[in-house]
Amino acid sequence: MEEKKTNVSTSDADQVSSFIKSLGGAKNIYSYLKTKKININIESIYKWKNNGIPHRYLLYIKELADNQDVIIPGNIFPENIRSVNNKADIISSIDNNIKGYRIPILIVLLAFIIVLLQFLYFQNDRKAVNEKILKLENLTLLFKTHDYDKKLDSINNFINDQIVLNKQYSSEIKNAYSLNIINTKKIKELEKNIGISFNNNNKIQNSKLSSFNTTLINLIVLKDNIKFSIPNLSNINLINDYFSRIKTPENITLALLNLNSLSKINLKSHVQLVEEITPLLIDLNKENSNKKVSNKINILTYLKNMIKISKISNTEFMYNNKITSNIINNLNSHNYDYILNEFKTVNNDVKLNEWLESINSLNILINSLDKIINWLIYKG
Repeated sequence: MEEKKTNVSTSDADQVSSFIKSLGGAKNIYSYLKTKKININIESIYKWKNNGIPHRYLLYIKELADNQDVIIPGNIFPENIRSVNNKADIISSIDNNIKGYRIPILIVLLAFIIVLLQFLYFQNDRKAVNEKILKLENLTLLFKTHDYDKKLDSINNFINDQIVLNKQYSSEIKNAYSLNIINTKKIKELEKNIGISFNNNNKIQNSKLSSFNTTLINLIVLKDNIKFSIPNLSNINLINDYFSRIKTPENITLALLNLNSLSKINLKSHVQLVEEITPLLIDLNKENSNKKVSNKINILTYLKNMIKISKISNTEFMYNNKITSNIINNLNSHNYDYILNEFKTVNNDVKLNEWLESINSLNILINSLDKIINWLIYKG
């Protein structure tokens, strides 16, 4: 709304009107104010001669008069025009300064916001890490302290001893196995030569004697192979055919039934049994070491006749490196009863029971073969 001067005298109105004309009239003043981006109607300028020049336009009118070298009448502008000018200059200066520092201020403000967000993020992350550390500390408190070094050293020493023993006996078993293959080939060649010899001499071999020889050789080879390879009962039909034609005592009949039963299962060699018992002993000793002291039962206790036990503490025992060696020696001598007796008090272990079942099968096989072979040689 236009600011108005009140009580403008006629002489003042004449001076204002004359001053406006000296500046080029209302149209020229209107054009100049437009260049200064002042929003004003030309009709308002025409009213200045009666109402006086509004204060907000005084500085622009003074600037226009100075540009045109027009003398300003003394009573048109107020005495405080200088202070108004100074205020405008200050406001203009402040506006310019604000405009000049606007971008740096925005950059500083943005940097402050980023730092604040990072601080809040790291505070939250630190809180999460502390919570996780606390959980881990609580979990570690649940674990009891154990002297695992002694147990690991004991197991490592045992494993190293077994490696040495396995290398030693592996070589002996391979040599014995090679010798067995050679002997088997010689027996087959001998059977072949015997048959050829009888045919060449035109001798009629007694069929009963031929069946007897063949059956006996097969039984002897089968017994001999138990030590070096997987027992092979593939010729069980040939053996059954021979004994079906002769009368046998009750113990031999039972032994033959045992052979037929064993031919239907998978028998294991001595080498396989030795390889299986080593990890079983380690597992059993580990399970027993985890039990309470009052209930602790060590597998080595049941091997006291085969090994020596050295006591380390009230709850631990040391493996003796003769375990596997004694098992191998008893297997090679077909002393299966001794092994079964040493393990008879160990219960509730599935893998060990399976291993002992294989030992028991070989024990039945060797006893049955011994009975049949001895009866054929001496009484058959």
